[in-house]
Amino acid sequence: MTSEFVHLHNHSDYSLLDGAQRVEQLVNTIDDLNMDGVALTEHGNMFSTVPFYQKAQKAGINPIIGCETYVAVESRHNKKPQAGGGWGNNHLILLVQNQIGYKNLMKLVTAGYLEGFYYRPRIDMELLKEHSDGLVCLSGCLKGEIPEKMLNGDYEGARAAALRFSEIFSDRFYLEVQNHGIPEEEANIENMKKLAHDLSLPIVCTNDAHYSKKEHSEAHDIHICLGTGKDRNDPNRLRYATPEFYFKSQDEMHKLFKDVPGAIENTRKIAEQFAYFFNANSNGLYPHIIYNNVSRSKLDPDLNQMDGAQGNSYANLSYGTYHSFLQTAIDSVEAYFDAGILLNLVEHNHSNQRVELGYLLSASDLDLTNLQLNSYSGQSSVSHIANLSSSSFAEVIRGYNSLGTLIVGSSYTSNDVNYTFEAVPTLDTPTIGSSDYSSGGYTITQYGSSNGGKINGIDVATPFAGFRDNANAYRALAVILEGSVKSFYQENLGTILY
Repeated sequence: MTSEFVHLHNHSDYSLLDGAQRVEQLVNTIDDLNMDGVALTEHGNMFSTVPFYQKAQKAGINPIIGCETYVAVESRHNKKPQAGGGWGNNHLILLVQNQIGYKNLMKLVTAGYLEGFYYRPRIDMELLKEHSDGLVCLSGCLKGEIPEKMLNGDYEGARAAALRFSEIFSDRFYLEVQNHGIPEEEANIENMKKLAHDLSLPIVCTNDAHYSKKEHSEAHDIHICLGTGKDRNDPNRLRYATPEFYFKSQDEMHKLFKDVPGAIENTRKIAEQFAYFFNANSNGLYPHIIYNNVSRSKLDPDLNQMDGAQGNSYANLSYGTYHSFLQTAIDSVEAYFDAGILLNLVEHNHSNQRVELGYLLSASDLDLTNLQLNSYSGQSSVSHIANLSSSSFAEVIRGYNSLGTLIVGSSYTSNDVNYTFEAVPTLDTPTIGSSDYSSGGYTITQYGSSNGGKINGIDVATPFAGFRDNANAYRALAVILEGSVKSFYQENLGTILY
């Protein structure tokens, strides 16, 4: 259902006391309109990012993360009343293009609250210059700096502002036009067409959707009154000029902007950049699978580089590539989610035919009582999950909802063969009982949350015989492990993985 037009300027109820639609309602409306992507650009915040991302992905809609930022007229540190009234800020749309952009948008929004807050969380040009990489910039609604200067008759000032933004956002800056039936917007369209021709800048059209359907405009108006503490009959209150701030169909948008070359097409161009980033690089949508196909006699990436590459220059190169992929995957997950899990699949040569789960705990550590073991949380590669879970650390490791217990309690049937697997540690096998146990190697030591990060590392060690030498068994283990990890996440973090 690829749609030519994509909505890039929208608000939910996370745009506090302004947006009048829930995130789920927004996503469902886009689905009903047979569109494949949508941006969510809350006023000054990213509070809706996680639920928006999750609900959009579940619905098969590409979520475009963004924000309608408040840009201080001068410095964000200037918190004095403006001579002409107002709060001294203009609106600007920023859309995430890639992982770097997501991090930069988080930095900008955070700085708006911590450094620039004056009635609104404000950023400034200094911050935009520092954190512009990976972001697409739209000039904003009538409250944007460029439209505002244009409508005040200051064409040269608007031109200078457009040049400034186009320098900061090289090849990623668009002049934004809207048409909600407001005369000033119609004038702005002509102004922007002139400016676009003058500076060779692209134009993109948006529809500032604050509610899903046209008939919701009255409810939104009441919402605005509640937010501003005004009566509806107050002639001086804030009100939206028309009932057109709803999600319009492709046909409606085509009719509104048929005389603005490139305005529709550029919405798709921007959306595809973001969609490519998510679909091509996963970024948590699907598991990252990173493997070493070099003989372990030549390269062992589960050791430090000196030992793992054995001083061989070619092995060193392969080692660096392998761990570079790991780091990229980890950075991606940490950028988008509150927690991640790294399963390091390795082989053990112990006599016991079982899955050995390593958490950087020794066999003697697992001989301790639960009360004693709880004090070892900080050294574990899953300490991050343990800190977030309502369960104790010992329960996370070997309790009812531990990964080991979930594996043991699962089965998989293929070609009339029922596969089950033993594992340690579990609720029924809380201790190891021997020194033959893989407690965890270099990889989970390096990347697991014992270092204070959000990645929870678990070594999954299996024997060769009966596991790796049997394709059906290995496939069964993969299925069981997938389901067990999902349950492990859900039970300990309340996070549903799809």
